Amino acid sequence: MAAKSRPTQRSQKQTPPAERALSVRSFSRSSTACHDLRTIRFSHLDEATTEVQLKPYLRLPYQASSSEVCEYVQCLWNLKTPSVILSIFSATHNVRRWKDQRQLENFQQGLIKAANTTHLWILTNGIDRGISSVIGEAVREEKLRRTASGSRNIYAQGLDWQPHWQQLTVIGVVESNVLTDAGSLTQSPFGKEEYSARESVRITNGRKQLPTNKYELNSDHTHFIIVDDNTPDHSGMTEFKLRLHHKLSKAITVSSAQDAMDDDQRSVPSDREETDSQSLHSAVSATVPVVGIVVKGDASVVDTVLVHLKLKLPVIVLSGTGDAADLLTFAHQELEERSDEEYLDTYIKPELSRRISKAFLETCRNNDVLRTRIRDRILECIEISKQGSQTYMTFIDVKSASCNLKDLPAYIITALFKAQIQMTFQLNSEQLHRNLQLTLDWNCPGMAKSEIFHRFNGAKLKIDNRLFEQALRRKDCEEFVEIFLQNGFQIHKYLSHRKLEALFAKAEDQSFFITVCCGAILGYSFDQGFSESYRDIMNYLLPILTGIKYTVDFYQLSNNAIALGKVDGQSQEAERKARNALIMWAVLFNRAKLAKILWKQSDEPLVIALLIHRMYRMYARRFVESHLVEDMKRISNEFENLAVGTLDLSWNESPYRTYQTLSRLLPDWNNHSVVEIAYTSVARRFIAHPCCQSWLTNIYFGDIEVQKLKFGPVLIPVSIKVWASAFLFFPMYIWINFKPKGNYNLKQSAYTVRRAPRLTHLDATDYDSDEHHQDDDEADCEDADVSVDDLVELQKKNTTLSETLMKTVISFKKSEMKLPFWRKMFVMWSAPVTKFWTFQTFYVMYLALFSYAVILPTCGDWIIDAVVWGWTLSILLEIIRRTYLQWKLYQTLPLFSKLIEITCIIVFLSAFLVLRLLHDQVGFYYPTIAKFVLCLGLLYFFFRMLTTYLPISPNLGPMLVRIKRMVYVDFVDFMRMFLLFMISGAVVMHAVIYPDYPINNEMFRSAFHRAWFSLFITPVSELEGKAGCNKTYALGEQRCEAGLYTDYTCPHVGVTTYTIVIFYLCVCKLIFVTLLFALFSATNTRIEPIADLIWKYQRYRLVVDFSNRLRLPPPFTVISYVVMALQFLYRKLCCCCYRKKQLISQHESIAMKRREKKVQQNYNYWKMCARRYWLQQETAVTSTTPGAMEMVSGALMEELATSQRSNINRVKDRLAAIEKAVFSSRVHLEELRHLLTVQKGVAGVGGGFASGVHVKSRQSPYPGSSIKRYPILDNHVAWEVSYPFYDPVVYSQACEYYPEGLTAFVDQDIVGVHEAREKMSLEIDAVVAKETADAEDATTQQVTVELPKLQEFDWNSTESVEVEGKTMVVDRQSWILNTDGSRIQYEIDDLGLPRNPKGRTGVRGRGNLCFWGPNHRVDMVITRWSKPEGRRLLECLLVSDAGHLSLPGGFVQGFQSRYTVINEKFLSKVLGETRSASLQSSQNDMIQFFRKFAGPNGKMHAKHLYTGYMDDPRNTDNAWVETEVWHIHYDGGDTIDSLMKKGVEWKAISADLQVTGCQTAIIQHAETQLKSN
Repeated sequence: MAAKSRPTQRSQKQTPPAERALSVRSFSRSSTACHDLRTIRFSHLDEATTEVQLKPYLRLPYQASSSEVCEYVQCLWNLKTPSVILSIFSATHNVRRWKDQRQLENFQQGLIKAANTTHLWILTNGIDRGISSVIGEAVREEKLRRTASGSRNIYAQGLDWQPHWQQLTVIGVVESNVLTDAGSLTQSPFGKEEYSARESVRITNGRKQLPTNKYELNSDHTHFIIVDDNTPDHSGMTEFKLRLHHKLSKAITVSSAQDAMDDDQRSVPSDREETDSQSLHSAVSATVPVVGIVVKGDASVVDTVLVHLKLKLPVIVLSGTGDAADLLTFAHQELEERSDEEYLDTYIKPELSRRISKAFLETCRNNDVLRTRIRDRILECIEISKQGSQTYMTFIDVKSASCNLKDLPAYIITALFKAQIQMTFQLNSEQLHRNLQLTLDWNCPGMAKSEIFHRFNGAKLKIDNRLFEQALRRKDCEEFVEIFLQNGFQIHKYLSHRKLEALFAKAEDQSFFITVCCGAILGYSFDQGFSESYRDIMNYLLPILTGIKYTVDFYQLSNNAIALGKVDGQSQEAERKARNALIMWAVLFNRAKLAKILWKQSDEPLVIALLIHRMYRMYARRFVESHLVEDMKRISNEFENLAVGTLDLSWNESPYRTYQTLSRLLPDWNNHSVVEIAYTSVARRFIAHPCCQSWLTNIYFGDIEVQKLKFGPVLIPVSIKVWASAFLFFPMYIWINFKPKGNYNLKQSAYTVRRAPRLTHLDATDYDSDEHHQDDDEADCEDADVSVDDLVELQKKNTTLSETLMKTVISFKKSEMKLPFWRKMFVMWSAPVTKFWTFQTFYVMYLALFSYAVILPTCGDWIIDAVVWGWTLSILLEIIRRTYLQWKLYQTLPLFSKLIEITCIIVFLSAFLVLRLLHDQVGFYYPTIAKFVLCLGLLYFFFRMLTTYLPISPNLGPMLVRIKRMVYVDFVDFMRMFLLFMISGAVVMHAVIYPDYPINNEMFRSAFHRAWFSLFITPVSELEGKAGCNKTYALGEQRCEAGLYTDYTCPHVGVTTYTIVIFYLCVCKLIFVTLLFALFSATNTRIEPIADLIWKYQRYRLVVDFSNRLRLPPPFTVISYVVMALQFLYRKLCCCCYRKKQLISQHESIAMKRREKKVQQNYNYWKMCARRYWLQQETAVTSTTPGAMEMVSGALMEELATSQRSNINRVKDRLAAIEKAVFSSRVHLEELRHLLTVQKGVAGVGGGFASGVHVKSRQSPYPGSSIKRYPILDNHVAWEVSYPFYDPVVYSQACEYYPEGLTAFVDQDIVGVHEAREKMSLEIDAVVAKETADAEDATTQQVTVELPKLQEFDWNSTESVEVEGKTMVVDRQSWILNTDGSRIQYEIDDLGLPRNPKGRTGVRGRGNLCFWGPNHRVDMVITRWSKPEGRRLLECLLVSDAGHLSLPGGFVQGFQSRYTVINEKFLSKVLGETRSASLQSSQNDMIQFFRKFAGPNGKMHAKHLYTGYMDDPRNTDNAWVETEVWHIHYDGGDTIDSLMKKGVEWKAISADLQVTGCQTAIIQHAETQLKSN
């Protein structure tokens, strides 16, 4: 169209095409541009000395190429390609402080958490105000924290440890118009080949008074991009951000390092250095995620969000921060609940408009256009935020109790995943890998599990070693290790010896390992470094910490990692060993959580948990600080609980398998059993478990079973049954059941499998090797190693037994009868319980004989003494033998007490021999000393029963535990305190009672006697004095005695003596004795709950001790030793020639495979038990912890809140319906009032500018369309009245619907042009079309973008418009007059459009009118008197216009005067003539023109009736009709009837007369004026 070809105001006056032609060329990293670095040197007025802070900046016009900017930034600023870009959307002006300080701090911490763990760019508006200032503050604090981070670790005592931090990159993208120092910052020299040297601009911050809407740069940002935006609406900044974000979000080429050859694909050489991995760098196509975060925000933020969403980039809205964020949240919540058109129009739009007016009070107070535009943009944001399965907008309610902005990285990842395509086949493995890497960087395992592995089943994602290693090295990524293992990652293929050493060297936090493990345990000094390798250090530590000879074979790990084609068994074994090594590494680095996760996957959960329990107990001993000790003990108890819980689960389900596991020797753990490791780990609750206690009881009774027979009401104790059966023989046929010989062949008995007495050359006589071969054909019967009574009890409990086991039970009694008597005696005396009672019986006899030898007078009986000495020697030999077996077989049991005992007995026997038996031969005759030695020995052997025989009693055992604690702890502590008081009291009392007593042995004896025995008696005889003591009164220089008596043995009695003695006795008897009782009581109370636990734990040592004893007690052990020696000689001398090479038969190989299969099944079973117990614990913890209760409460509150929101929405709907009905009723009532009220003083008729409100201009529908006006009440018509809900329809009729001659001169649709320009500014394709630079093109290209041109208008004046050689004069001045007679100046709104001076109409735009602003027309009221039926009536001439009657008249256009228009419209509309009148007819010409139509006797009266605003249905907010009305009255006749055309008629003026618009009021006003004259 011709009108659109005119240049716009913007293109003519501000941005010439030459300036908009952008130089686009490729940027070379090696060019000289990389040497031009412009920086800002910040300083502060309040700081006397400030550290120099040079911050790079870049200043450029908003039209600058984003490609060039990105390459310039990467080249000049040397910034790596980020993993994520965060763009903070916030307001620049009118910034209010974030009210919730807690959430503000959480936001800072969450942002820094994200920046610390991945390479992140943060884009802000860069000013020192609002959210950008908050981010800058967080960056500054983080830099300070990093500086002082070396001393923050509680284990790093003096260790210089610095973690690896990501570079903090905060870029301020700021508009130059808002900066106070914009003039000092020069523009960067784009397009130049050579640049000047580096420039630095000094900027001082901290000025108290700044110009309005001017701000300082935030000095805590790292970089600045300053944009010159000279557009009038400041849309250039939005356009620049759009192009920049678009460029950053497009595919770019990044350098990706991936391992081409790993350790597990190479052989491991032994003597050469080898790198950890060889990497091949390849270029891969990747995208940098750009995420927007809305914090508060003004109107421009809404545009930025809309741009971001059109780019299909995710946006996070922090609801509750205010302004734009809350507006977006409101619109989203309401549209989510209900999105129908009626609800949208009746509630959402009005309420949103009201909220916009409140949020943006200054900008939208009187600007309905801006408010409507913001509202429409917000609704458009919500509309496009969800496209199919993708959601680009995520809302976070910062006021919610469940919201924690410290987890900002998780929210960002959530937004990214929601914005990605959710179809599996559309996400390639590279994208999944990048997503997984990002979740790992930000430690979001829940997102990785749900959005990657569960959604896509991990089918496309192969977990490489690098990701697994990152998860291992970081302290907070243990859950990722679990996820990787659950999704098939195999540790043994990763964990070579190089990888394990790399974990030691490159772990995130090595302070615990270095200071505790290497420093405190091994005694290394970390200041001087380590000479040993990590593998040596690890293998030094593990035996110390675990208590067993366990080491990690590093090279076997590498062999397992590189071995290909392993069978399943070998692979599972390799995986188990690699997992065990990794668990040990985790414990050495105090990674308890990682150890638990690996424990869940382990094949031997009992052993692993017990060893970790012991390792942490060892750690606790190395600390002095109580809180660290408690921390280590807490972790230790947690792992003990894991072992106990898993054992309990298995014991309840499969007791036989549990028995077997407790007995089995573990080759991976130096052939120790589970129970041995539990005892070594001091796992008391594990040993005290019913399963272990039952196992110990089974060992204790050996291969016999004591029947529970009653003789009437009398139940004979087990001890009597065993004793009688052992010594009297025949009772064993009544009370004892024996395991048959077949059972020996069926299964290795507890005698061997449980290692109670292991076969050695010392006890070969007691061992029949033929009875310990297992029949492999009956391997399924291994569960038969239980007692008959136990099986019966299990049957009663409905416990399912295997068929083979039941057959064994049935045949048990039958096979038992086949045992010969000597075999039964052999089995009877081999049982530990028999050994206990036989040894105890003979030991009591020994004590009786020993007591007799001691009590004999004089030198005693040499024969008795010799027997006692020999018996004692046999006891010593038995102790030595058991100690040797313990050292050989039970390395986990302590030997120190045994060695002390052996030493003491050897010393006693030596003294006994010399002083008592051979005193004559050696000439050492001291009978008193000999008697004393015998007494000491007797006491010792009596007290020895307390630790050897009595503790096995279930009644005495726990009591002895309490006594032991009282003696070893309480009494020792008491004596430490009492000795101090006793020594001081002894000295003081003796000094005051006998002041002159000489120093000799008697003095020490009497002082000690007096002080010590005061505990038991009260010595007061000395206080009574001594008879015969005479006082000495002679005092002089030669007398230095302090006493009053010449005899120093006379006690002094006086006040001082009484005072000292009474004080000592009171403290001794009333305080210390009471204190001792209190200590004993406290210990008893404290130990009482765990005494039984400790006793059960110590019971293992006692059972093992009696299991290893010989069958014959001392002194008959000499028989066993002789037989053992003969057996040894026989095997050595006679059996060598009969040895044959053992060949494995096919039957044996099949049995071996069955055993291996059974072992593997056992591993799988225990792994299952560990996982099941862990799930049970998680469920229990979830249901009992306060956090779980909070979660349940939170869920209930959320449910209640949802229900409440639903109720509120229903109430809201009803209120909206009521409001709509009320408003509609008010509108209808006003319409009725307007119809019923006499139309006097109506605008357009009353003649005054301020008279009334328009009515016809607010009626719907709009003429010529179905458009309904926005309803307006009378009190809201005036523009001065605030009406935030006002939402008029925009309508401008297209030019082609106007008359042909007028089409070219119709005013441009300015509203449509503005919308098109704004839409184009926000359209991605249109904006990106500005940048057509090709990186490979060296020439400069000119890019010209055609925007819709904007027509220029001269408002409130007359202008001449020329189109296609034709000229038209348009009078844009209003005909409405002020009170002083001058024309009014109508207002111009923010779009540059005139505003209707009479107020709102309900429609915005040009409507059906030709011009914006006033559209002038003239109308004629032609009347005459008529007398039909004898009545005198006033008639009015009306013409038919589009089916409606109206007054003749028309619009004033071009150079025509208004009077010419009156004449022409009368000729055309009334007479039907087409001739033209003179263009510049005057008022007199018009009057003369109408006089011609008067009758011969008639008169014509012409009167100006009204000039001003016309209440016309075509009026809009921006275009309206102004009219000049003339009244032509014919009195006495006229000639019009004969000349008028068809369709023109005279109508009598009455109340029923209906004409177009407000012409009825005009006619009535004319009638009134005529009648008044």
